[in-house]
Amino acid sequence: MSIEFKTTLKPTYCYMRLHLSIENIPSTFLDLRMYKSVALSAIREMYGDVGLPGTVDAIEMMDDKSAIMRVPFEKATELRNALVFKSKFDGNECVVRVIKVAGNLISVQSSGCFDESEFQTKE
Repeated sequence: MSIEFKTTLKPTYCYMRLHLSIENIPSTFLDLRMYKSVALSAIREMYGDVGLPGTVDAIEMMDDKSAIMRVPFEKATELRNALVFKSKFDGNECVVRVIKVAGNLISVQSSGCFDESEFQTKE
C-alpha cells in the first residue's frame, strides 16, 4: 500500500488592483508613486514602525487610473486590511477600493466586465 502526497504550490506574489480617491486631488495627478506612498502610509499606521516585512510595489497604472500593486503572497491579507482602513493621506480624506486580488498578474489586469457593444455586428 502506498500513500500519495499532493503538494499545493502557492504563488510567490499576490497582485491587487486598487482605485484611490483623495479629496482635493484630481485623478489626473495620481501616479504609481502616490499609490505606493498611500500603501506604505497605511501599513505604517496599522502596524507601526515594524511595518509589513517584504516589499510592496506599484507596478502598473491602468487607463482608468487604478493601479496594480504587488506584495508577497503571505502578506496580502495584511496589506489589504491596512488599505481598507485607510481614511486620510496628507491631511486629506481618501478612499482606497480593492477591485481585484489574484495570484497572477494577467487575472488582475483584465477588467472582468463584458462589454457586449464590442461584439455586436454592424449593419
